[in-house]
Amino acid sequence: VVFSPILAALSLTGVMSQSLLALGPLLSLLPVAIALEGTTLAAGSWLLRHQQYKRLATAEIAQTGVRSGTRVLAGFTLGSSVGGLLWSYVIALVVKQWVVRASVSKVAPAGRWWPDATELKSLPTIARSYGDFPRYNMVTGFMMAMTAQLPVFVLGAAFGAEIVGFFAMADRLMRAPVNITTKTLSKVVQQKFAEIWNAG
Repeated sequence: VVFSPILAALSLTGVMSQSLLALGPLLSLLPVAIALEGTTLAAGSWLLRHQQYKRLATAEIAQTGVRSGTRVLAGFTLGSSVGGLLWSYVIALVVKQWVVRASVSKVAPAGRWWPDATELKSLPTIARSYGDFPRYNMVTGFMMAMTAQLPVFVLGAAFGAEIVGFFAMADRLMRAPVNITTKTLSKVVQQKFAEIWNAG
């Protein structure tokens, strides 16, 4: 909701780079992807809090499998295209959300995984209580994202798209084993830390 008018304003004023403007209608997938990512993260956090690690793993595997499979299929049928890459990302998010929501509905008492009116009213108070987390995490998250993407921008400006493509493939291959182990383990550890902290 917040990002859509910003994206529209940037598109109309021509502030965005030509490579992004060249995406045309595909730019509209960006707010959709953000919404899917956010709601999936919320449902996934619910599963994590209730120690449903197998169901979370199933959702991750489903997302990865669908994303990779869709990209390979699009490559064979349509050739190399940005649209195929973007659509594979969105389709994989839809599948992951479907798996996560189905898992939540099986684990949660009927209608209890979504906050009721009383709980919604208490959200501002809860947000103030845990205000430190976004303040600290936002800076760290932004810096981590920037450091991960900075080589792409630098290499793209200096050498062109082909070199960026080679770098992206090499980077993905090197990060794969770390991501598989670290991301999964960190979720379990964070949940355990929360339990220990809440227990005093």
